[in-house]
Amino acid sequence: QASTVKLTALVGGEGDGATRAPVGPPLDLVIDRTDLPTSLAYRLEVVSSSGRQIWSGAAQIADQNISAHVPNPLRPGMYWVRLYSSGDQLRREFGLHIE
Repeated sequence: QASTVKLTALVGGEGDGATRAPVGPPLDLVIDRTDLPTSLAYRLEVVSSSGRQIWSGAAQIADQNISAHVPNPLRPGMYWVRLYSSGDQLRREFGLHIE
């Protein structure tokens, strides 16, 4: 059973700005795309705190959300989730803390 994680970009430096997720299950990452420019395709990338790519894959577009399934469990620690639109333009970056 995958764990659904809604990624949010926090403004103003509240806390560490990272979304928390549990260790163990695969993750379904969900991003609100309301304020994003329209794109025919999006890609998500998960990188470690040291910048090493852990996972990358196409995102699904549905209603007001963009989502992607990360099948392999992530180890405890800090990660960055990067959202790219067509043409590999970086659109958003989210902190993700696995604990």
